[in-house]
Amino acid sequence: MDKVSILLLICLFFVLFEGGLGAQDPSVTKVVNITNDLGSRINLLVHCNFHGKFHDENLGLQTLSFHHSFSHSFKSDDVTPKTRFFCFFWWKNGNDVFDLYNPQRDDPRFAAKYSWSIRRKGAYSYDEKNHRWDLLYTWKK
Repeated sequence: MDKVSILLLICLFFVLFEGGLGAQDPSVTKVVNITNDLGSRINLLVHCNFHGKFHDENLGLQTLSFHHSFSHSFKSDDVTPKTRFFCFFWWKNGNDVFDLYNPQRDDPRFAAKYSWSIRRKGAYSYDEKNHRWDLLYTWKK
């Protein structure tokens, strides 16, 4: 083998195993944040569950007053297409349940933070790429 062939093999090795096709992304921490934006004097009760690749987690009941938030974080290596992060919501004159994290829906829209604003009309998520709040879920009547 000549020197050029050896050099090409070395470069191919680095491309495949040191940051190219053979490399794996490091685990990223993902954060789901829920904020009560229903209005003053309206408390929001939230009970969330996370079902990941490696573990399931019952996050318990949280009471959020107006403009207060609740967050939960998890590692991206705990995510599969079947991963679910869903919450039950109760407030004055309403209640509902929906998925706050769905990999197929949310990963193309978000980097690592999934922000939700719970409002009277429904659940709004913050689109990081377009810098806007989008109504993604309308409350059932």
